[in-house]
Formats: sequence, structure tokens, C-alpha cells
Amino acid sequence: MIAARFKKIFEPTRIGQMQLKNRIVMPPTGTNYAEKGGAIGQRTLDYYEARARGGVGLIIVEGSAPDPQRTVLYQASLGDDNLIPRWQKVTDAAHKYDARIAIQIMHSTIENWDGKAVQVGPSPVIVPARFMGTPGNPPHELTEQEIAERIGSFAAAARRARLRALMGWRFTVLTSTLSPPFSPQPPTSAKISTAAQSRTRQDFWWR
Repeated sequence: MIAARFKKIFEPTRIGQMQLKNRIVMPPTGTNYAEKGGAIGQRTLDYYEARARGGVGLIIVEGSAPDPQRTVLYQASLGDDNLIPRWQKVTDAAHKYDARIAIQIMHSTIENWDGKAVQVGPSPVIVPARFMGTPGNPPHELTEQEIAERIGSFAAAARRARLRALMGWRFTVLTSTLSPPFSPQPPTSAKISTAAQSRTRQDFWWR
């Protein structure tokens, strides 16, 4: 009944070089199921396998930190090569049901500095409407060198996604975390895209 009514949804399609069995896409949705250090555990694996088994054509995995230091509690991470085997299990589970899988690489503005949660931003300004300064203190103002280090983290995470046969990635930098205002330099988002693409293959879907 549903398939007949929404016929187009169940037709195959393509995004760049990525072939999808249908047009059903699961957007990135935070679960807080990750284990210590951002590792993927059995609960996360079961969660995504159930979505693939249910018929989703493309699963975009929840916002995952590009670096173990730039993560919040229970947030998945692509920030270390030691985490790669766990991600491979997620990819294999999706492919078992002919689903494709991508990932959202996300900096949440909160970082772990020697066990202390520190919010970072382009300026030390509290902006409640944009969730800047919500821990009660102004965010740490990132220097140009610190921004460059975080861009490198995104690129490295994209490389790990490619190694694990994830078919694509999208990045999110919440509340312009890494983009200094009125900067004459190209937007940080553009720099992240360029750096990440240099670490991945041409058929790797990104946005």
C-alpha cells in the first residue's frame, strides 16, 4: 500500500558515484550511545543495523567528533586510528542490507582539555541564542594556529571515513565555532572542505 502510494521514494537513485537502492535517507541523529573515548559499541552497532534492516537506502551517522579532544561525553568519534575497526563493523552491517552509509563530522564547540570541558569559539563572547557561553563562562577565543589544528582534525577524520568504506561525509561546525568574524581569509568551512577532499578519493560524496 505504502510502496504503491509513494512509488518514487522506493525507486533507485544516485548521488554522484554513490548508487542507492531507494530514496529513503536517515539524517544524522544523536544517540549518545558511544562508549568511552568515542568508540562504537554494540548498542550503536545494533541501532544502525536495525535502520539498515528496515530498508533505509542511505544512513548518515550521527555527528561524530573529528578528534578525541574535541568531543563531548558519549559522542562518537573518528578521531583516532584505533577506532577504525569499530566503524568497519557499522559499515559492514549497513552493506549487509544493501544500504549505503555516510557520516556527519561535527565539532560541538565543547572540548576536553585535560578532563575539563572547555567551550571554544571565534571570540570570547557569550551569545545564548547561539549556545555560546552556555557553560557559564565566555568561550575560549581560538587563535589562527588552533583553528588550523582543528581543520587538520577534520581532514584526518575524513581520511578514516574513507578507509572504512563509508561512502561520504558531511561536516558541521556548530555556531561558526571556527570562523573568526570579519576575517579576510576564506571561510573555515571552505578550508575544511579543501583539506578533507585532499585526503579522500574523487568519488567520495561530501557536502
